[in-house]
Amino acid sequence: MSANRTLLDFLPDKGDWDGDYMLVECRRALSPSSAGPSVQYALNPYGGCEHGCVYCYAPGVTHSDPSSWRVVRVKTNIAQRLTRELPAVSGSTIAVGTVTDPYQYAERRFLLTRSCLEVIKPERNHVVILTKSDLVTRDIDVFQRLCPQVLVTVTGLDDRASKILEPGAPIPKARLKAVEELFSEGVDVAVNVSPVTSFLEGREEELAEAIAATGVKKVVMDNLDLRHLDVEAMERRRLFPSKKSMEVLKDQCERRGMVCGPVFSA
Repeated sequence: MSANRTLLDFLPDKGDWDGDYMLVECRRALSPSSAGPSVQYALNPYGGCEHGCVYCYAPGVTHSDPSSWRVVRVKTNIAQRLTRELPAVSGSTIAVGTVTDPYQYAERRFLLTRSCLEVIKPERNHVVILTKSDLVTRDIDVFQRLCPQVLVTVTGLDDRASKILEPGAPIPKARLKAVEELFSEGVDVAVNVSPVTSFLEGREEELAEAIAATGVKKVVMDNLDLRHLDVEAMERRRLFPSKKSMEVLKDQCERRGMVCGPVFSA
């Protein structure tokens, strides 16, 4: 695929997104994953992320400039690269969106995530998808063929706090509605409360109740990890890891019949 492709090659009539982006080509689609023992490969159709989450560790992990992280790098050839690489990784689990959201707003126009999912064969690879976008419901038809596990991130219910902590992401209510829709359509979906932070303290029960109302039966969670983050910036925001909230939320979810565990387990 030529690096000279333009925006017109990506069906601009399919979406009204107009954020900052650049078209690039990738050398590889898949990379070995250290996300957890159950995942062997990571697939990130985009570089950078529009969500701009203040707790995002991805710039540090990928050795990227945090100041330009919200400029989306559109990997124009990723579906073609993936097609070539899949035969060599048959039987493995692929996590989609380990460092950038595969359903950030750019996906409305560029459709890279959908294009990648369409070339994966369910009998050869298991797929886990991580997102904090309600756009994920657009691809329910693909999920019903591919049978992935979809993890939708919700870190709290307060819209104002969400716009401070996750300024480019859809509000929590929209994400929970997406979870409800995915669940009702038979998709293997879980709510991902990650990271758990000190902001959640005292609000665990209302979050557990809202999650339970979607019908979902599984919740995964991880505490805020300060590695790769500006600790002083986190302290200024009074944003800290919270073991207390982890324990309370787990208890509240289990009281409502949900199974809780880490994001990636063996």
